[in-house]
Amino acid sequence: MEIRPAEVGDAVTLSNLKRLCWEETYRGIYPDQKIDTYCQSENIDRFRLLIQDPDRHLFIAEADRCPIGYLEYGVPLRPFRNFHREIGLLYLLREFQHVGYGRQLFRYGRAAILSEGETEFFVSCNKYNLPARQFYQKMGGQLIHVDPDQEDRSLPQVKFLFSNDCK
Repeated sequence: MEIRPAEVGDAVTLSNLKRLCWEETYRGIYPDQKIDTYCQSENIDRFRLLIQDPDRHLFIAEADRCPIGYLEYGVPLRPFRNFHREIGLLYLLREFQHVGYGRQLFRYGRAAILSEGETEFFVSCNKYNLPARQFYQKMGGQLIHVDPDQEDRSLPQVKFLFSNDCK
């Protein structure tokens, strides 16, 4: 697997990856309408803005030059406690999970954050995405926050703390 910085020209690819990952990951968690009405053009614009944001760092994971996932880290989009960094996005197509690629992507982001002099960061994920929660626990995350349940299951999040002594 190769990890490379995303460029503005990758916005369409990233939007396509997000749509596929959402379908694989969140069908049955998010309301079907939220997945079925995924707006490609809106997400292309969001990725373009994210790529150009100097406080955020977006990377594409490729296997045999084919995009299979992405990672984003930087200053938290939604401030949480006194944290200065977060891994905000980490998605990997299902067929490439459970072979070490997710672990490589996570470690890449963690190393980059710690190399900036930060000693800790957090990761948020959907409260009902149990595979992601298990993944972050395996990566050494300490569960530090759980949102209350809501009727819209796409909203509640959990947060994991990572520090420079995590695995």
